[in-house]
Amino acid sequence: MEQIALYTIAYKGLKIGSYDFDFQVDNKLFEAYEAEEILGGDCRVKVELKRSESMLELNVDIWGEVICECDRCLENCNIPIEFSGLLTVRFSDLQHDYDGDVMWIAKGDQLS
Repeated sequence: MEQIALYTIAYKGLKIGSYDFDFQVDNKLFEAYEAEEILGGDCRVKVELKRSESMLELNVDIWGEVICECDRCLENCNIPIEFSGLLTVRFSDLQHDYDGDVMWIAKGDQLS
């Protein structure tokens, strides 16, 4: 759990505005999540967070490589990855399901 805490954004303490976060992800994070498909990796994650009163907008860029087991030969394979995406997080006291575009969280929840 300590490893996962390194990637938690403490948004509650942030004032309204824009913030940049930069994370280096390595084998320790994949081990902490006990990921079966991803055996390890080395990735860079940049997050531009825009905080407003009622929501967060996170522009996320991830690039690097992960290590997975080949389905055919069962050898470890380095797979390059590159991802850019937007996550909108809205605050609500009501329970909502993630619909693929917006994630809803209670005002007291942590985001990691």
